[in-house]
This record gives sequence, C-alpha cells and structure tokens, in this order.
Amino acid sequence: MSDFTLSLSEGDHQPIYRNGVADENWEITFAETGLEAGTGARLRRIRDYIDTPQFMMTYGDGVSAVDIANLAKVHADGGRVGTVTGVHPTSKFGEMQVDGNVVAEFNEKPPRSPAG
Repeated sequence: MSDFTLSLSEGDHQPIYRNGVADENWEITFAETGLEAGTGARLRRIRDYIDTPQFMMTYGDGVSAVDIANLAKVHADGGRVGTVTGVHPTSKFGEMQVDGNVVAEFNEKPPRSPAG
C-alpha cells in the first residue's frame, strides 16, 4: 500500500506516492554496488549503511512466501550468524504439451526439479 516513485533526474527528488500517502515507516537506501559484483561483494559494499543489530536481505531471483517472523525467531533462537532460505527456481521457459497435432496444455515456467 505504499507504492512510490522516486526520480533523481527531475524535480525536487521527493517521492510521488501512487496510492495515497505513505502508511509504512520505511527508510530505503539505494546503493550503487557495481554491475559485476556478486552478492557477497554487494553486502560488503553496503555495510556502512546497516545501523541495526540484525538485518535481512533478499535475493531477487528467488521469490517465495516466507514466514519472516518465524524465520527471525529460528535464527535468533539458534544463535546463528547467518540464515539462508532458498527456492527451487522455475524453468527459464514455459512448456507446451501436445497430443498429436493438438495443444493439450500450457505450463508457464514450471518449477525445475531440485538438483541432487
């Protein structure tokens, strides 16, 4: 509910709220970490911006329904330095099943089997 647009190329650089007013208490820092940097390098390059005892990050290629509160609890209860969740990524391409000359089914980017 807090969709916004921020333009650095025009105007006074104030966010434009797309659905009313901001109803979240967010602080967002955009950091240029380099086109070729890996995940670890990107985290290292933003370390000076992290000013809380814990933080979470997401790797945008793996979207999932994660119970964040439970994940944070398991992490804290386990005394862990780091916790990682993962997903089985979908196929890069959709699939079409045919029966003779008739299309029987379309599968839009189905999940791949786990590596093993």
